[in-house]
Parts: sequence; C-alpha cells; structure tokens
Amino acid sequence: MISIDYIEHAFDFIITEFGYRLIKCNQQDNYKGKYFLVYQNLNTNKQIEISADESYFHCEIRRLLNGNASPFSDKENNIGFEDLAILESANKHDHFLYFIVSSGLQNVLENVIKLFRRNEVFFTNDKWINNNELNHLKNEEFEKTFGFRPYGNEKKTSYFEQLKKRASILLLEKGFTLKMDTEELPPYDKNSSTQQLLFQKRFLKIKIYQADWRDFYNIYYISINDKKIFEIDLSKTQNIDEALKLTMGALINFSSI
Repeated sequence: MISIDYIEHAFDFIITEFGYRLIKCNQQDNYKGKYFLVYQNLNTNKQIEISADESYFHCEIRRLLNGNASPFSDKENNIGFEDLAILESANKHDHFLYFIVSSGLQNVLENVIKLFRRNEVFFTNDKWINNNELNHLKNEEFEKTFGFRPYGNEKKTSYFEQLKKRASILLLEKGFTLKMDTEELPPYDKNSSTQQLLFQKRFLKIKIYQADWRDFYNIYYISINDKKIFEIDLSKTQNIDEALKLTMGALINFSSI
C-alpha cells in the first residue's frame, strides 16, 4: 500500500532541484485523494498542490500574487498538471498516462514526475503559461465532444454563471448567506465535481445544484432543507433566457418561505 511518505519521497526533487519548500503534508478526509502535499516557491511565485492516494491523483499549480495563492475561481492563474501536457503536445498527449484507473498510482506518479522534469523551466522561473494558447487547445477538444467552447475569452456565459449572479442578488438581499460555492473549492475537494451553491438563513437552507458532471450535466435542481422543489433539464428548454426565467421564478416563490 502506497503511503504519504512514498509520495513525499517521489516528489522530493521539487525541493532539491526546483527550489520549493514543502509547507504542508498531511491527510485530508474531505479531499478525493486522502494524502495532501503543498510545495511553495516565493521566487517563482508558484504553489504546487498534490492530492493523491491509490484511487485518485490530481496536482494543481497555483500562481502566487502578492505572496498569496490565487483563488480557485481565478481560472487564469490556476492550472491542472495535465494542462502542461496539453501545452507541450498541442493536445496530442495520452490522457490515460495520468489517469489512475487505467495506469495505477505508481505509473501515474512516474509519468507526472517525467512531465514536471520536462517542464523544469516553467517551475523554476516566475513566468506563467500562455493562457490564450491553453484555452484554445482545450476549447478545440471540448467542442468536438460537447459542441461549445467553455474556456477563456471564447466561452459563452453559461446558464449556471448567470443563475449564480441573479440568485445571489435575490437571496443576499433577503438575508441569506452564501455558505458554499463549488467554484471556490479546490478541484480535489469531494464537493467540487458538480456545480453547487448553498445559501442559508437561520435554519433555512436553499441549494442550487447540478445533477451530475458527466451523464446528466444539463439537469439542475433547487432544494430547500434537502427537499427537492424544482428541476430543469436544459436540453429540453428553448434557450438559456427561458431556463433562467423558470428557475428564478421558482426561487422567488420558495425563498419567501
């Protein structure tokens, strides 16, 4: 069984060769990978966060601005480790080299280490990646599968983004507090796979959430105190404006309970 010590030892070169400090090394039960390691270099203005165990691996590379890691919602200053593979190969890399289910943790670790070493220049200077190039490559691939472009300046404002703005204005004015926004969570948090907003006022909780990130990504719900009171399937509505009108109508009716 692979331990946190094994993972720490595997990435020791980040300290000895890349000049980073290990600032956190512990177990996090609320993360998809139970072992969590954080490396930081104030000279390169980068932070490397690894969440891993035998069933999961992810590494997030975060840009430090004024000494602080950028919020996870700042997509231009946070990248996943596989984004480096996309850039260096013009999106012709083998994704399964970095996928636990197909390769196993030990092979994934070996492949990530090779990836990092090939990108040593990025890790050891203070320059950031070319976001425009990365977003273009990711959009091309995403559009082939899902028919739209979700990254960077090419993206269209989504239903959930617009709903978040309108729902926040409505509910904050009614005295609710935003307790959870999954856009602000790290990608390795157990709650981060689907889009979710949780508002609370005293004992009243209103949750707006996506059914599933893969098979039912077009279905969204509203629940009050964990009881589902509204459902919408975006694939069956005429357009985003109509979907927003229906959703906000339901939210207005039930938020005054």
